[in-house]
Amino acid sequence: RTQLQLFESSTTSLPLPIWIKDLDGKMLYMNDYCINMVLKPLGMKFSDQVGKTDLEIWGKELADQYRKTDERIIRYKKPIESVEPVLTRAGDVYYVDVIKFPRLFEGIVVGVAGVIKGNHKKE
Repeated sequence: RTQLQLFESSTTSLPLPIWIKDLDGKMLYMNDYCINMVLKPLGMKFSDQVGKTDLEIWGKELADQYRKTDERIIRYKKPIESVEPVLTRAGDVYYVDVIKFPRLFEGIVVGVAGVIKGNHKKE
């Protein structure tokens, strides 16, 4: 709990969208940049998402995509760079470049965190 509080205080003003989930995929934390980029455009607040899984918030299709990378991170204990979908207010999807990484405590994975690097540009 103390480490989570320290992490939160150190990422609040970091100008990148960051989130933390536990091993069950329940959302524990989003910094203000993540809330403003992902939730506010949908008319949501962090309190709408905290303690809930991606399935409960985003539905099966998006949750399945998020969970696939989360499971690889948990299994291999290594960061992954990926392109992941984000829902818009109109129900459309756009894609962002993310780095997801394991949250470790004494070498044991206790969850997954992520950082949105930016909007994905088609090559």
